[in-house]
Amino acid sequence: MLKEKARQNFAKIYFWRTKDKSEVDFVVERGNEVIPVEVKYKRLTKPEITRGMRSFIERYKPKKAFIVNLELESTFCLNSTKLYVVPYYKLLTDCFL
Repeated sequence: MLKEKARQNFAKIYFWRTKDKSEVDFVVERGNEVIPVEVKYKRLTKPEITRGMRSFIERYKPKKAFIVNLELESTFCLNSTKLYVVPYYKLLTDCFL
C-alpha cells in the first residue's frame, strides 16, 4: 500500500539503518523532502518514538514523520519535526505523505 502511494506521488522508498543498528522502517523521498515512517503492528495507547526514529529526526531534521499503528491518532512535535501518529487505514487517504 505504501509502495503504491509513493509511486502515485512520484516518490521513492528506502530503508534506513545506522552502524549501531538504529533503524527506520521506511524513508520516503519526494523531491528534496524525506519522510521517515515507522510501523508498529499494535494498538498504541500513547505515541512511542523508537531510538531509530529519534536518531533519524536528530540527524536529518525532516519537516514531518509518521508512526503507523492499528488505531491511535495523534500529532506532536519533536524539535522542528511534526510527528503524525496514524492508524494504518489512513494510508489509503490522500492526506498521507
